Amino acid sequence: MSSYRLRIANARQIVQVCAHGERFKAGASQKDLVMLENASLVVDQAGKIVAIGPAAEVDKWLSAQPQP
Repeated sequence: MSSYRLRIANARQIVQVCAHGERFKAGASQKDLVMLENASLVVDQAGKIVAIGPAAEVDKWLSAQPQP
């Protein structure tokens, strides 16, 4: 069984609403979104996003994780 619920690999674009440790956006900051090109996303079994970023970096992160 995989330790991840979802993996989106090599997406053309992913819109990252919060970045740099932000928990939410409010007011004028809602206009500041990050558009990731050729990106990947990994969600754990609890539904938490555990990795998001350029596909090559997420692949490197995944390969460094312990296998179940």
